[in-house]
Amino acid sequence: MLRNVSRCNNTTCEIDDVLRNFRSIWPDRVAGPRISGAAVDHCGAGEADRRVGMTLTPRGFTVIGLAVGAAGNAIMWAAGAYFPFYPPPNLLILVAGALIVAFVRRSWAPAVGALLGIVIIVAFAIISLINGAGTGHLTGTAGVVGVIGTVLHLAGSAVGAGGGLAAAVFERRAEPAAESGPL
Repeated sequence: MLRNVSRCNNTTCEIDDVLRNFRSIWPDRVAGPRISGAAVDHCGAGEADRRVGMTLTPRGFTVIGLAVGAAGNAIMWAAGAYFPFYPPPNLLILVAGALIVAFVRRSWAPAVGALLGIVIIVAFAIISLINGAGTGHLTGTAGVVGVIGTVLHLAGSAVGAGGGLAAAVFERRAEPAAESGPL
């Protein structure tokens, strides 16, 4: 049973109360801590009757993966890896994908993140086959920092692709039939 948080003087409890009120009005628009069953009481009253923790959804994994991929690309760029354009297109693509997935609350938005993650991985493979630049970055042509950036770039893109596919499937299944129009 949840305790009345209005009796608590802790700022965290007040924030939880505000988030709970907003979630009751807009459940799909408010992120933040979720309240679940019995665990640790953070208000210090000694009652173990509520738990506050963050839930990471497949959409969140997609955003984090694309952001890590973009950070890896920025590290590669800073390490001296050659890119024919300024700024590196992969950096712009991954940042745009992370922003779309994070802020567009439609069931198709995670699929955009998945598509962009897959495009980055396929482009890396094609460039590696054509001129060896991709595999060169993995073997150290831009130094150790370039290798770390490349690994982060590819791993983040892969997590973004997988998380985007999972989020698109889950959100599409959860979407009511009446809302499945074009936009």
